[in-house]
Amino acid sequence: MFLLNFLIVSAALILGLLTPSGNGDCYAAEYCRDVHTNITYMEGDSWTTSDCYRCYCWKRKIQVKSCLEVENRTSEITNWYFPSIRKSTLLSMLQARFRNAPREVIVTRNESLHIACPVLPDPVPNPITGTTFYPVLRQINYVLEILGKGCCSLYGYPASVHSECESVWDPLYCRYLVLDRRTRQPCRYQHGLVGK
Repeated sequence: MFLLNFLIVSAALILGLLTPSGNGDCYAAEYCRDVHTNITYMEGDSWTTSDCYRCYCWKRKIQVKSCLEVENRTSEITNWYFPSIRKSTLLSMLQARFRNAPREVIVTRNESLHIACPVLPDPVPNPITGTTFYPVLRQINYVLEILGKGCCSLYGYPASVHSECESVWDPLYCRYLVLDRRTRQPCRYQHGLVGK
């Protein structure tokens, strides 16, 4: 057992060392407001912030609660507990009770805290005909719509910069320039660029 654990840990460490890694400098936030300009954006908008992040605004639905409600009509179904009932008949009876697609209700944050599902009535048997009236039910999905944004940086960071050169931030083009320290011209030595 010790040997197996040792081999698994060793394999994980070797894979971790051999696998290239990088981090994306991205974030998500609720509300589509640029904190630098105080501009609020709408669903589908995209913009570039003053600190060089590309942002996109989207609308998202969060299901808060699901309930069943009784529709205004009833469905007459024979007694399901009859011993010779077939599976297909039982399935069709259940499908008859949930005939319609779910209804979606958009709620506010405050309303979402106080949703109560209605109490459903019991089936009503008819002893004369031997049938039972089951209320037809419909699902209600209560959803909260929120706007959110996702933003990612538009630039990479210079890596392996030669000692005679330095990286300088260019805010106009949202990028780093790698310049010769003495001449302030582009660096003649090779360097890399990594995402952060």
